[in-house]
Parts: sequence; C-alpha cells; structure tokens
Amino acid sequence: MTQDVLSALQTAQSQTDTLTAALIEALNATSVRQRIVVATGPVTLGAQTATAATRDAVNFAVPAAGVSFVWWPDQSPALVGWGGVSFYSTAVDRDVPLNELAGAPGDVFRQRVSLTVAVARSTPSLPGYTTSPALGSLSPLVAGGLRLTHYAQLTAGAVFVRVDDPNPASAASSVHAAPVVGLSVDLALVSLFQTLQSP
Repeated sequence: MTQDVLSALQTAQSQTDTLTAALIEALNATSVRQRIVVATGPVTLGAQTATAATRDAVNFAVPAAGVSFVWWPDQSPALVGWGGVSFYSTAVDRDVPLNELAGAPGDVFRQRVSLTVAVARSTPSLPGYTTSPALGSLSPLVAGGLRLTHYAQLTAGAVFVRVDDPNPASAASSVHAAPVVGLSVDLALVSLFQTLQSP
C-alpha cells in the first residue's frame, strides 16, 4: 500500500516537472513574450517591448551626437558635427531588435522615430558670405530621426545660421535655415555598455 502511494507521488511529481518545463519553454518563445507584454504592460521576461520598466534601457529622451551634410542653395555640401538630445513620443528599449518591436503599427513607428534638438559644433560657412551663430554663440539644429539599428539613426532637418548682408555698407543680417541630412548615434550609455559587456 505504502509502496503504491510513493509510486503515485513520484509519477505526479514527474508529470508536474514536465509540465513546468514545457510552460517555461513556451513563455520563453519571442512571440509569446511580445504578446504578454502588449496585453499586460510592464513585465520582465527577457526580450521586452518599450513599455518594460528597465530604466537603464528604456527612455523617452537620450543624448545624441551626429554628423550631417549641410546643403546651401547652389553650393557643394559641407559637413558639420553636432550634439544634442533625441526625444521619442514613447519609451524605447534598446534591448529589443527593431524586427521584434511589438504593438500596433503606430506604436512601432513611435519607437523608431524621434525629434532631435541639437547644437552644431561649428557654424557652417557659406562661400561669399559671412556667417555667425544664429542664437548667441550657438547654431541650433532641429531634425527628425529614423532608427536604423539599436542606436544609429538617419536624420534630416535644418541648421540655423545668421548670414550677414553681402553689402559692405550694410550691418544687416538674417537667420537662414540650411537643410541637413546625416547619421547620428543615440548615446544610451548604460544600455550600450551592458550590451558590449554581455557574452
């Protein structure tokens, strides 16, 4: 009798272990994790969407640096470096590959598109004209960005520069917006270091 009870308990334990292992394996599937996060909000199950609460990896705004081509009308493009901040309309988790972003198409779009406000490291020159910073000692740059990888973006916008009147007798100047297109990097440093240190 006792032997039968022990045998039944061992069988039940074995079945429980098998079911538990199967459940864990199912939950670890990427598609299941994504559906759980979308349905329930902030959870931690490995790969996560932008609603997860890992604040080192998830943020609405991050420092950014980039290099852009400046196009003046009828002039060859010139390079300008800049630094600033990229703003997203939703939290962005750098641990989630772009092809695994979950949610409605609009949510995925918001996780990839940003608005960058920056300052050019130097004032773009315009041949034949005298240029100077548009705002005090700063040349503001505003651009939209599209994430191409975890950290890199394609950016396009404008840099604002003050241009003096070419007439030597005139002290007038005006602010001009020159189109810029280039690449930038979101400097989510904590997440980046964690990625580099991971095996």
